[in-house]
Amino acid sequence: MRKLALMLLLGIFASTTAMATTVELTLQSTGNNGDAYPYNMQVNNSTSTVAMVCDSATNTISTGESWQATVYTVYDAPGTLFTGTGGALNGYTQTQITQVYEKAAWLFLQLTNPTNTQNSSFGGSTGIAMAINDAIWDLFDKSGPTQGSWSKGQQADPTASNYWTYQSQNTTFTTGEFNGIAVYTPIAGTQPSGDGTPQEFIGPVPEPGTLALLGTGLVSLAGLIRKRFC
Repeated sequence: MRKLALMLLLGIFASTTAMATTVELTLQSTGNNGDAYPYNMQVNNSTSTVAMVCDSATNTISTGESWQATVYTVYDAPGTLFTGTGGALNGYTQTQITQVYEKAAWLFLQLTNPTNTQNSSFGGSTGIAMAINDAIWDLFDKSGPTQGSWSKGQQADPTASNYWTYQSQNTTFTTGEFNGIAVYTPIAGTQPSGDGTPQEFIGPVPEPGTLALLGTGLVSLAGLIRKRFC
């Protein structure tokens, strides 16, 4: 009977984990003239919003719009928006794709630094935060700058996107450093406005929310089952 209870619990946990990989995103608002970070997102109709950054500058969304997205870790994001023919990651191995997302995740963390966000000039081409967001776009843009084209002046100027691209290329990342960051890859056809495929976003991992409460209840249930059948 203990084995049966354990198998039941594992089965429920497995199903809830699988469902948690797909979420509904709703764009509530954008900051700084809507040009770049932050995109304030509601996840699964939560009562709060989280700030995310888009890595696909050519796709479009509108305030109040909802769509579905698959949630990946930085380490298993497939880069499906960018690996198609002509895409910036076309021909990349999964290891190379992961390396790009690691750089983007590192840049996202620099965006969340209040000093960098405050020293910005969104709506224009200058400012530290704008430069960081531009650097993220450059990572996923086939026509973006290459390391050989960066000048020393650009590398020394934190209001230039090449400065941040250079920093991301020359920073050593540790294993699991970006466990708290997720990649929200849009599911084509779930955008009601008909604008095509929504943008891909990078942001914090979804909060456990009701899943955590369910887990607590199941643990209690397991205790009751054990007491009853010991």
